[in-house]
Amino acid sequence: MKKDIKYFIITIFALSILYFVLKVNADFHYKKYGLLSIFYTTNYSVLSKDKSVKFIYYVNVRKIIGENRIGNQKIKLNTYYKMIYSSKNPKKVKGFFDNEITDTIVIRKAGFNFNDL
Repeated sequence: MKKDIKYFIITIFALSILYFVLKVNADFHYKKYGLLSIFYTTNYSVLSKDKSVKFIYYVNVRKIIGENRIGNQKIKLNTYYKMIYSSKNPKKVKGFFDNEITDTIVIRKAGFNFNDL
């Protein structure tokens, strides 16, 4: 019984360290290779308790469709938001759902054409 508790605590500790290392690595990656842009939310996807949002963004005039888990965050569909993507892997995206973008000049510079949506 005591060995089980000991292994459980060690496992939790190891997983916590692994999570921290991966988080720091991801943050470093975005700081080094991240490029700011805008994405447009298109629809939700819900699998059991996991909620995600699908979106569109452009990288070098190429349209990319992506999806991110959003948990319990409340976001609006058919809305533009600020994002950061990796210049090494453009499908690696981090969205900022508290930064809604409404400036049409900025939206057009990000590659969007309002007739396409």
